[in-house]
Amino acid sequence: MKTLYLVRHAKSSWDDPALPDLERPLNKRGWRDAPKMGEKLVNKGVSADAIWCSPALRSKETARFLASALRFPLSDIKEESALYFSVLDDLLRDIQSCPDTVSSLMIVGHNPTITEISNMLTKQGVETIESLPTCGIVALEFVTTSWIKLRKNTGKRVFFDYPKNS
Repeated sequence: MKTLYLVRHAKSSWDDPALPDLERPLNKRGWRDAPKMGEKLVNKGVSADAIWCSPALRSKETARFLASALRFPLSDIKEESALYFSVLDDLLRDIQSCPDTVSSLMIVGHNPTITEISNMLTKQGVETIESLPTCGIVALEFVTTSWIKLRKNTGKRVFFDYPKNS
């Protein structure tokens, strides 16, 4: 069994229009929502064997909040440059490259790709997600022992949660 947690980074700041996109931090709402979602994950009994995030500051900050809540070592968060505005096929290849010793993988990235991969991997008959909200999380389970076997419509959605879903 493999579990994949797909996370859209928390709400980011646009206060400084001259700031490069990679350097945009979380805004006040992001700083509130990311710890809240970390607490929700703890309450659901979630654990992660690996956490990967985009190199964008907003993704790294979101990943740190979630990792802290899950008592995952911050030094073990892996920055994956390919997660920064990756396309669907590239993201799938990245996930498929995850070592099979990892049972649960959390990816913190960006829309639209995070929403698209969630919908692509979810078994048919489950309502698609139009757009994963900021700091939204989708958990998918796969009946397999190898990440390389992840394919379209093979994942069972375990939950879909987001900050405003109280």
